[in-house]
Amino acid sequence: MHPEDATNPPARHLHAPHVEPLRWIGAYKLLKAALALVGALLVLRIEHRNLPAVAVRWMNRLNIDVHSRFGHYVLRHVLEIKHSQMEWAAVLLFAYTAIGIVEGLGLILRKTWAEWLTVVTTTALIPYEIYRLSHRRDWLHATIVVLNILVVWYLVWRIRRDQRKRHARSLGAGESADPSKP
Repeated sequence: MHPEDATNPPARHLHAPHVEPLRWIGAYKLLKAALALVGALLVLRIEHRNLPAVAVRWMNRLNIDVHSRFGHYVLRHVLEIKHSQMEWAAVLLFAYTAIGIVEGLGLILRKTWAEWLTVVTTTALIPYEIYRLSHRRDWLHATIVVLNILVVWYLVWRIRRDQRKRHARSLGAGESADPSKP
């Protein structure tokens, strides 16, 4: 070993890639927030338009036959949409966006409050996602449900682990401060 090697370690050791699930979860939450924001903006954009005409235009662009069974299904559901539902959808999507941004940034910054917030909000939505999955089985919804369950499981595990570490440190600090205690 050269003397230079001791003072200048190889660069690969200094910049080794580190995968941290908390930051990946934060990025996942930010991605979901961005999608919710796009959804909210789209709802606002089409809110005052003739929704059946918009649906027909999109079905034509996507090469979906308006007279097919699926085309009738889409149009039937579009006709049932009320103006107040569009407003509520936009409000909920904007709220989801705000919460997602707070969660995502908090997790990326490794804030414990963001871990708790994410556990509460994600856990609250899992029953609804399972209900939706039971009525509409597809890989996208199934993946989202599984990811959200894994996120909650990981964050609860991490919060408990961190609490045990803090407790152990406080016990260790207490013992060194007062040696007369058993």
